[in-house]
Amino acid sequence: VGSMSKEWRGLFSQIAENLLPVWQHRPSVLFRSNPVLDGRLAVADVAKLVDGGVLPAGRAALGKDRRDWSSAPLNGSLGQVLQKSTVYANNAGLYLPVLADLCLAAVDTLGWPVTCNAYLSAPGLEVSV
Repeated sequence: VGSMSKEWRGLFSQIAENLLPVWQHRPSVLFRSNPVLDGRLAVADVAKLVDGGVLPAGRAALGKDRRDWSSAPLNGSLGQVLQKSTVYANNAGLYLPVLADLCLAAVDTLGWPVTCNAYLSAPGLEVSV
């Protein structure tokens, strides 16, 4: 077990009790940011896979009334699209080793199925999904 896996397991052990009351009632976002994640994954890491056609991704397209959104193709490089839209990559844990490690640690610690999706938004973006 690598040192990163130990960190993830420690994190999930701490939050397991908080998840038990909501598990199976609704999806749970465990964290949007966490010190354990800091510096582990960069936009450049994701861009290599998205722009290379390895990691499937889409973008959030706002509806006409700006109250809803739908999925749309990127239609450009990740860097170009991030200037205007939130980009998502569902099941990113299948493609990005740091997220795969996180998912494995969560499954091992919690005993529950886990997936990692990635959402990327540029700083200062007016609307982010």
